[in-house]
Amino acid sequence: MSLVYLAGPIKGLDYETAMGWRQEVAQSLSLKPAPFKGLRATGIHCLNPMRDKGTAIDESGLLTKARHIYSRDLNDVRRCDVFLANFLNVPAGHVIGGGTFWEIGVAHERGTPIVMCITEDSPYYHPLPVFSAGFVVETLEDGITAVKSLLGV
Repeated sequence: MSLVYLAGPIKGLDYETAMGWRQEVAQSLSLKPAPFKGLRATGIHCLNPMRDKGTAIDESGLLTKARHIYSRDLNDVRRCDVFLANFLNVPAGHVIGGGTFWEIGVAHERGTPIVMCITEDSPYYHPLPVFSAGFVVETLEDGITAVKSLLGV
């Protein structure tokens, strides 16, 4: 099974804005049944940095401590097969923290293919992260298509 890391702004966004597109991508790339008996199901598992946040599993706050978020997200970026960064539909005036840009640098250094969803008129469009991406697209749908192409599905 292939792993895709879902990077994008979180800090300062409401839960739905930060989580909605990630759920859409995960659903689009979800496990598909095998076409013939005896074959394994094929699919893509999405590594979502929003997992466990705001759920009963994290009532103690353990999983939302900065050091633990860093450790878990770094592990996810290191083990993913494709890195998908989404900068679309960020509210006007929102300031993106450095986390996503740092993750892009880690993925790039590891040679992980990067798909970036961003428009050229975005305030977050900068040559360094953008040129790190093998695919730069302007819609989430095109981003999903690029991920599938990279993974051969």
